[in-house]
Amino acid sequence: MTSFRRLRENVSRHRLQGGSGPPPKPIASSVAGRKERIAEILRFGLAGGVNTFFGFVVFAALVQLDVNRPITLLIAMSAGVAFNFITYGGYAFRRLESRRLPRFLVVYGLLYVLNLGLLELLHGVTGLGEVAAQLICLTVVAPTAYLALRSQVFAGGQRGQRDAS
Repeated sequence: MTSFRRLRENVSRHRLQGGSGPPPKPIASSVAGRKERIAEILRFGLAGGVNTFFGFVVFAALVQLDVNRPITLLIAMSAGVAFNFITYGGYAFRRLESRRLPRFLVVYGLLYVLNLGLLELLHGVTGLGEVAAQLICLTVVAPTAYLALRSQVFAGGQRGQRDAS
């Protein structure tokens, strides 16, 4: 069945059911929207991979230097904030604007608190080493970061906008 025929059937079904408001969107636009969302997630994953690798290397190095956990995590997260803002805002979400920086910093602060809580819990309860515990924390913090950054920092506006002023 062609997408045009499915659209026509959806519109007819919508009208027969007494649907108010506009009829369903064309299938093609929802497919394009899904493709864009998948592309965005892949860009986020790539940028996040580079960002996470950088932060994790800093974290592991500070652990080896025997810096305490909260300070280690704070330094590791702070070291990449400017770089992360550019990669997430400009590359992953395509909405790099300086006006988004304060919200970005608030979200990063909340992610720090979440990450530290999980790290302390895993290290304290399981006895895992800090590096192993942080690897596990990333499985929760990374998807949470995507959802939070997407909805709270880089939502709205026009895609493709790059205003780093």
